[in-house]
Amino acid sequence: MRKLAVKRVIEDGEAPSEVMKSLGLCRTAIYPWLRKYEASGMEALVEKIASGPESLFNEKQRQQVRKWILGKDPRSMALITLWSRRIVRP
Repeated sequence: MRKLAVKRVIEDGEAPSEVMKSLGLCRTAIYPWLRKYEASGMEALVEKIASGPESLFNEKQRQQVRKWILGKDPRSMALITLWSRRIVRP
């Protein structure tokens, strides 16, 4: 989405506020993207998935947790909700 928005401003000459309005985003969000583009080009706009914190479990422990929950219904463990990260996190 970032690349599309910046492309529409830089190459197509659209107003930043109009681009963001058409995409349903906050009108001011595009300005940091434009600065990144000007400083480092289009590759600076690539969205990266955050790796998150390092796991507290080793591989053997992760496998055990998977074994406990895969294919199981949370209600069988007296839970009244679906599995969530909060329930299965260490």
